[in-house]
Amino acid sequence: MVDKLIEFALKNRLLTAAAVVGIACFGVWSMLNISVDSFPDVSNVQVQIITEPESMATEEVEKLVTFPIETGMNGLPKITNIRSNSSFGFSVVTVIFEDSADVYWARNLVNLRLSSLSLPAGVPKPQLGPVVSTFSNVYDYYLESDRHDLTELRTIQDWFVSRRLRSVPGVGNVVSYGGFVKQYQVFVSPPALKGYGITLKDVSQALAANNVNAGGNFIVRGG
Repeated sequence: MVDKLIEFALKNRLLTAAAVVGIACFGVWSMLNISVDSFPDVSNVQVQIITEPESMATEEVEKLVTFPIETGMNGLPKITNIRSNSSFGFSVVTVIFEDSADVYWARNLVNLRLSSLSLPAGVPKPQLGPVVSTFSNVYDYYLESDRHDLTELRTIQDWFVSRRLRSVPGVGNVVSYGGFVKQYQVFVSPPALKGYGITLKDVSQALAANNVNAGGNFIVRGG
């Protein structure tokens, strides 16, 4: 076979030279036009669903939050796997799709399914995590202090550190985990309520009316 190939090349020198030149030109053209990525993205198409029910223990998070979300995601097209992680006051459900699926199509599909789920009262609305790729999560850090508790550290993270990082060019998102979101709590005294003739419903209505945001408007009187 090799002898015949050599014999053909010697008998058809012009054709052989033209073929070599053509292959060389095609190689140069391919080298100049092919898209080369030094660090190709080999991650799968996945969507993370993050929920932070702060007052729930791990078992409650698994039973009341994580499991319903996992069940609700079943049946979506092009899903290959669903995995989850539950801890105290924190739930992450990762939905993995086929490689042929578009990540933004997948996120829209998951978001639509989330809108139809029913979670227990008091559980905050699940949020979609950032678009996940090989280089999406580039830096992890944590805050610690001997003078601030977990609530104060979370406030510092949300209102100062996170906002500074978002202003850095090229940063798409900053995801905060852990700590406790600051709350204003009102503790009532039953004897005091009885003494003033106030019910718990009156206190609840007063607090709700005091925390309503309303836009400017007109007050019309006298017709």
